Amino acid sequence: MQALESVADIVSTAIQNARYVETVKQLAYRDGLTGIFNRRYFDIHMQDEMEKAARYAGPLSVLMIDIDHFKQVNDDFGHLLGDEVLRQVGSIFTLQLRKADIICRYGGEEFAIVVPATKGESAMGVAEKLRRIIETFHFSGVPRPVTVSIGVAEFPEHGTTRDALVRAADAALYLAKQRGRNRVQSASMKEFVQGS
Repeated sequence: MQALESVADIVSTAIQNARYVETVKQLAYRDGLTGIFNRRYFDIHMQDEMEKAARYAGPLSVLMIDIDHFKQVNDDFGHLLGDEVLRQVGSIFTLQLRKADIICRYGGEEFAIVVPATKGESAMGVAEKLRRIIETFHFSGVPRPVTVSIGVAEFPEHGTTRDALVRAADAALYLAKQRGRNRVQSASMKEFVQGS
């Protein structure tokens, strides 16, 4: 009986340790403010998704999203309300996208979304849907619309490496901001080459 109790204690400790390891792993990949994945997770899993897309000759798109004039939101309404806007934007993305899509807080007020098995044209439609939802959403305590600018890039047309694809989507995002914000912009090769 004592030997069985010892084995049960060892097994119990091992299970508890496995839970701790899983919890720590989740914390390492989650953004503390929004609860969505963070940039570390994005970097690792985007590479995995690109390898799958290359292996099966399938499409993959990336959306880089920036909340327009976010500093002004913080300045006018305070950082606590700015944090709430970030949380709600992350929540909207989570509710509106598929489980297969990888939604991450890339940094500051910027988000990155990997949309597997999706061509650029379809990803533009997804991006436009998100843009419209954010624009019409009433953020409590913010008496004016919050908008986003979105850059969209497709693998392999706009980049064959993770960094190249992110650069293409980022260049498209920058172009969307240059053209007046609150818009979606594709990373056509011509615009990307000129913007690089």
